[in-house]
Amino acid sequence: MRIAMNGGWIWPGWQHWVLDPALSGGHSLHNGIHLVDLAGWWIGEEATSVFSAGQHATSEALRIHDYLVIKLGFASGASAICEVSRGERPRSASYLELVVVGTDGVLAREWDAEGVLAWTDDGLTAWGVDGPGGRVFRRELESFAAAIRGTGAVVPPVEAAVHAVDLAVASEESLATGRTIRIGAAR
Repeated sequence: MRIAMNGGWIWPGWQHWVLDPALSGGHSLHNGIHLVDLAGWWIGEEATSVFSAGQHATSEALRIHDYLVIKLGFASGASAICEVSRGERPRSASYLELVVVGTDGVLAREWDAEGVLAWTDDGLTAWGVDGPGGRVFRRELESFAAAIRGTGAVVPPVEAAVHAVDLAVASEESLATGRTIRIGAAR
């Protein structure tokens, strides 16, 4: 599997909190975590290893890697490459790409949209509070409220969220050491 979320600079200034690893944890934690979470969910198992490489694509003065590739390994032999960058110009801030290679074929999808757009049964639609986006956010909030009330499941399960954080922390460790980090192993 390959998941890419690349685009132009989206942070409002050089002093923004995401650029301070003491506040953000690094790019693996504030953006990469979403990709590693999706990879595990789509593959259907927890990752067992992480190797990361990064660059300071926008400026060597950055204290985080604004271009990052995270390779996840799984016990089944599956692997995922998660690529995340906010230093690619002239792309928009919303270039996404997904490629899944399985035993029954290949699924590939990419999109690059200025603003917020959604694919619906009617085709490409502007994402707004009154449109498809509003329905998705409403269902998400209803699910969240039901989980808090104890009348619905916690989605994603807490264990999956904790595992995604473990992967993101391991990614930052891999960036610092240049080593593959085994998940669950003493470090």
